Amino acid sequence: MGSGFSQVLELNSLPIEAVRIPVNKGRSNHIADLLLGLQRLYTMPDLSKKAEEMLRKKIRSLSN
Repeated sequence: MGSGFSQVLELNSLPIEAVRIPVNKGRSNHIADLLLGLQRLYTMPDLSKKAEEMLRKKIRSLSN
């Protein structure tokens, strides 16, 4: 299995934490909720590593 993802910015790229995700107040918006959660996960390296470990463990258990 490969190793995680690189958090190194390329030239002219916008940092993920600076991306504004539009949220419709009062409406169910599952995509925006998912994107906000992923954005939060990406900006917290310790939490990101924990989530990656959990996903790897789950994928391994499914492949057995």
